[in-house]
Amino acid sequence: MRLAAWSAVTSLAWGTCVAVDGERLRAADVARVVPAFAAAPPEAELGYAPAPGTRRWVRSSELARWAARFGLTLSETAPVCFERRMERLRAEQVRAALMGSLGAQAVRLEVIEWSRQPVPPGVLEFPSSGLLRPPASAPGAAVLWKGWVRYGSGRRFPVWARVRILAKSPRVVAAESLKAGEVIRPEQVRLEEREGFPEAGGWFTSVEEVAGRRLLRSVPAGAPLGRGMLGEATEVARGELVRVEAAAGAARVVLEARAESDGARGQVVRVRNPATGKVFRARVEGPGRVATPVVAPSLGERRTP
Repeated sequence: MRLAAWSAVTSLAWGTCVAVDGERLRAADVARVVPAFAAAPPEAELGYAPAPGTRRWVRSSELARWAARFGLTLSETAPVCFERRMERLRAEQVRAALMGSLGAQAVRLEVIEWSRQPVPPGVLEFPSSGLLRPPASAPGAAVLWKGWVRYGSGRRFPVWARVRILAKSPRVVAAESLKAGEVIRPEQVRLEEREGFPEAGGWFTSVEEVAGRRLLRSVPAGAPLGRGMLGEATEVARGELVRVEAAAGAARVVLEARAESDGARGQVVRVRNPATGKVFRARVEGPGRVATPVVAPSLGERRTP
């Protein structure tokens, strides 16, 4: 029996390590190679366990100190090596974690490759924040998805997967070439079902959402319209005749003027009084309507007491 134990220890000294779980070495772990520790409480903590991917060698003198805590006597013992138990990710394990992050979306997922290095046992997670987006010109391109294995007391071991994700969804596309700065008319766009990278809220899905809004950059015919391509809906356009309302106390003025700049609801635009040529500032209240809080003498078209 003693010879068998010594042979096991000797083989460890030449590079074989004891695989352990958890962040602390326990008496039960040491007892697997040093039988005397079987007399100690199995869950008694003796020291730190090595980090995943590393080894810890425990010298004979340290083993002797541990044994003394429990009144154990050790015969001559060689140094003992410990390492964290590791495993390789399986294809079905990776796919399940990826699909779990995608939720209820109806998508086609292709897992091309993934981390092959051993990882500590734990919970495999691929958060949506770790998913890179493909270029707009190649929505079906493979992308990197970074994740981790959660193990121990909230620790994370980094992993990755390269995937291709496609989903069908309605998108508003340009029916003709559109130039930056122009306001979109309903007939300039159409709704199509496209297959591409699933981006929640990244694309417009109804013509009503884009009609009346101004393009921030040019869009070629057939290209989908993304959220970052359009400014706020313009309710007053430069050169348009608008209804102006102004008030001060009981006095109120209503007149027609010409807008000198574009504006969405709540924005301030410049407006010119055609009768006097004076330019003043007013806040957009709605389509073709602006208001100013002060009745200026230059506005005096019509007063209502």
